[in-house]
Amino acid sequence: MWAKIWDKRRDIALWALTALAAAAFVAAGALKLVGADFEVEAFRNWGYPAWFRIAVGLVEVAAGIALLIPRVATAAAAALSLIMVGAIGTHVAYGEWAQALVPVVFLAALGWIGYERRPEGIEQRLHQPAWSHRA
Repeated sequence: MWAKIWDKRRDIALWALTALAAAAFVAAGALKLVGADFEVEAFRNWGYPAWFRIAVGLVEVAAGIALLIPRVATAAAAALSLIMVGAIGTHVAYGEWAQALVPVVFLAALGWIGYERRPEGIEQRLHQPAWSHRA
């Protein structure tokens, strides 16, 4: 009985976190795409070209939406994790230590979302010897 209650609570927490992350990434990506002044200035100050801001915005919007689709949520979480690693690196490189905390938190959340939404059967494939797969 307790296992079912725990599973239900975990599912609710996972969906809530996924919805919050999706909303945050779609909003952040949209601001990059529309060229919000503070986004344009930030990317310019970091030395990134305008196309890079747009590319990051496109990935954030597309993968943010994809987080809500369980079948592709792991891939979306992986894509967004790469963006977060880049954001952490950028903030640290420019001495923006406090700003680096936000992508660290999102990276942890994306790790959990990606793990929980992983495709069924992946554990069995991961534990099989490489030579057992046929091309």
